[in-house]
Amino acid sequence: MTAGGGPRDFAWLSVGAAFLFTSYFMTTTLAPLLAVALGAPPALLGTVVAATFVLPLLLAIPTGGLVDAVGGRPLALVGTGVLVAAPVWVALDASIAALFALQILTGVGQLLGVVAAQSLVAGFGSGRLRERNYGVYGAFVSGGQLVGPVGAGLLLDLTGFTVAFVVASLVAGLGVVAFAAVRPPARTAAPDAPAAPADGATPPAAPAPWRARLRHAAGAVPRGVARVGGLLRLASVRTSLWVSGTVMVVMIAHNSFLPAYLEGLAVPATLIGGVVSLRSLVAVAVRPFMARIVAAFGGRIPTFLATLTLAALGTAGLAAGATLALQALAAVALGVAVGVAQPLTMASMVEEVPSERHGFALGTRITANRFAQVVAPLALGAMAQALGYAATFLLTAGFLAAMTVGLLRVRR
Repeated sequence: MTAGGGPRDFAWLSVGAAFLFTSYFMTTTLAPLLAVALGAPPALLGTVVAATFVLPLLLAIPTGGLVDAVGGRPLALVGTGVLVAAPVWVALDASIAALFALQILTGVGQLLGVVAAQSLVAGFGSGRLRERNYGVYGAFVSGGQLVGPVGAGLLLDLTGFTVAFVVASLVAGLGVVAFAAVRPPARTAAPDAPAAPADGATPPAAPAPWRARLRHAAGAVPRGVARVGGLLRLASVRTSLWVSGTVMVVMIAHNSFLPAYLEGLAVPATLIGGVVSLRSLVAVAVRPFMARIVAAFGGRIPTFLATLTLAALGTAGLAAGATLALQALAAVALGVAVGVAQPLTMASMVEEVPSERHGFALGTRITANRFAQVVAPLALGAMAQALGYAATFLLTAGFLAAMTVGLLRVRR
């Protein structure tokens, strides 16, 4: 058998991520629409959306340590498998309680799959090659983000919620098949591995591999907490966490609250999915050119400032309501911002971190993302309940502008 880590394996990894995100974005588009159909007010809608991210907020760093301990492929399979099971529940029982269960399971499954997949990508190259790989991986991910919402909207208009959720489950099953075909590159030995015995000495009895890995994983939590401070001393890491968390607010507004807003304005589900998917289509188009975009702006920091500014403008455009031409323009602006910022923050997070700690670093990034994804829907839901959706989007745009200015301070 040939060694893993070749172009074929990277292709299967990217395809698996595309299916994972297609399924995930189908459910995240369907869930708020079902909540509205069940009579949920904006504040409850915010709670339903936030439920997806509560456990991932607590589990992201331990998950990174677990990926470092057991490898990315097993957890990619487990996480995508959870996404197979989660939509079935709400397909059988369309209720608010089932929606909460769906969101919780989906959040955990997506966390496992994403941290594992991002860590696997880091092993397929370094430097500019790694930056390019994250761009290509991001393009496949954006493909899933593109197909998921528009597919969900089309299925919803044609068949209803039950069939749409079942299809989301089947798509995740294709992701399991793709991840199963991946043979990752050889992993670097952990730095705390035991030394080889001296010549002539009888080597000690090695513990069973699965027991050694589980012991290593069990210690990941305290070790991870101790290492967070070291990561945060790196300006590039602070910048990545700041930008990545800020962009999550944009995605919550566009993925979860814009569909509810447009549904209340009697826009068909297919068009709602199309508007959400347009952002991902633009992100697919720009991500392969990420390295050129960074070079054109003169480095990562100017690029981050430009993308956050564009995100603020695009979010303000969401207040246009049922004027779909303006919504399309806003989606294009957000697509460029998200399409460049997200894979660039992934590359920044692992650039100065040893290869055996990539999972931990990416888990830390996911923690920042999930914190934003817990707080943002609760805040946006409360604002929408009190002020309406249009005012909420304008206030969110002001927040993004403040975060853009704050980025300069974070770099110090």
